[in-house]
Amino acid sequence: MHRAQNRTQRAHDVQTGALALARAERPGPEATAYRNLAMILRDLGDYTAAFAHAERALAIRRHTGGPVQIADALLAFAELHLDQGLPKGPNEAGKLCGRAHAILADAGGAPAELTRAHTLAARARPDEARRC
Repeated sequence: MHRAQNRTQRAHDVQTGALALARAERPGPEATAYRNLAMILRDLGDYTAAFAHAERALAIRRHTGGPVQIADALLAFAELHLDQGLPKGPNEAGKLCGRAHAILADAGGAPAELTRAHTLAARARPDEARRC
């Protein structure tokens, strides 16, 4: 357990450095770095910081990204809501998956992201997924 925590902490440190470099580049890498950092912070159990980083990634993607990038940022939020384990999590995740799916469908779809949206939606709302 301690070893995995150390690896995750090292990943956090590396991703924080990547974020600093990405800021000097362009918005796409910066958004990716924020999203990755959010997932690492989730693994470290710091959901407050994870949500803040995911929110920043989504804001950048909404401003500069295409539909697939926006959907990816929404699905990252869905993952955070599911993994946090709060009672409202599945409902919030289901809404985010629905929004991501609608964006992807309007854009002509991206098979991998559509599959991810369906998978997360099934985790969020298993009763509804069984009816599909």
